[in-house]
Amino acid sequence: MAAGLSVETVKLPAFMEAIETYAKQHPELLEDEKVISIEEALSISQVNVDFYRFSSSIKTLWNK
Repeated sequence: MAAGLSVETVKLPAFMEAIETYAKQHPELLEDEKVISIEEALSISQVNVDFYRFSSSIKTLWNK
């Protein structure tokens, strides 16, 4: 399964807060509290095949 989204940089803090709020309100969706902290915005050039592979590897770890 794949999903994509785009978020304007200025809206990123509100987006991160909304995701965290949702996760806290739905703990049943989290197994072993697997959380990724977003610490910075990525430039378009950083979202490439290597980033995709990295994000796919995280998904693989979560499914173990």
